[in-house]
Amino acid sequence: LLGPFPVVGDPQTYVANELGAGVCSDPAVVEKYNADPLVEKQISVGLMQSFEGGINYLKQNAAQFTAPALILHGLQDGLVSPLDSMQMLQEIGSVDRSLRIYSGMMHEIFNEFDKDLVIADVLNWLNARVK
Repeated sequence: LLGPFPVVGDPQTYVANELGAGVCSDPAVVEKYNADPLVEKQISVGLMQSFEGGINYLKQNAAQFTAPALILHGLQDGLVSPLDSMQMLQEIGSVDRSLRIYSGMMHEIFNEFDKDLVIADVLNWLNARVK
């Protein structure tokens, strides 16, 4: 999404927020996303630069995360690569960890056409762990 790190440029510079296209396969969801006044239409270079620090922190500290984990990802996600979730699954220290990758779904899996499948997977995962 952001291209290679480090993102170079003046942190105060703003560029168009191009996230809408990769958000969901449902055109109605994308339309609502693009029309939402709370969704920023521009993003600062500084914000993009801060992602690098956050990503590095997650990678350096992933093994310390030991709570049960369910990682969900859309295979056609236009914002974050499914490979990132696969890698995160391997890096976290949790013994109880699961990954579900949904074919045909993009970034907002809870807004996709098959969202009921995702919701059922989450409920089943939770019900198996919460007594």
